[in-house]
Amino acid sequence: MDGPGSRVLAAFGLSEPAVRLAGGQGETWRSGDVVLKRADAEAAAVAVADALCWYGATPDLAARWAHLPEWGQMLVRALIYRLTTDELAGGAATWTEARRAAYAPVIGLAVSYAG
Repeated sequence: MDGPGSRVLAAFGLSEPAVRLAGGQGETWRSGDVVLKRADAEAAAVAVADALCWYGATPDLAARWAHLPEWGQMLVRALIYRLTTDELAGGAATWTEARRAAYAPVIGLAVSYAG
């Protein structure tokens, strides 16, 4: 995919296609008057962790992002963020066997990338 897709833009009320802006660090896009920055490695890791835990993604998804700096550490941080969010939102009742089973293989994968 080259830039944010139309459904992503529409979710933010944007209808103009995204155009890549030259220069700067990372990828920057503009849709109308709105400037969009590509997610950094930590934000990408949260999306990957969610996809692996809850949306049936395979470990190949994590491998596609492994070129990002400190990728393993970013995955670990993303999982800590999600685990903490679950704990604060639901407390002990959150930690069902199914919930732990969803996190376990993703934690193992993150640790393997972190070395």
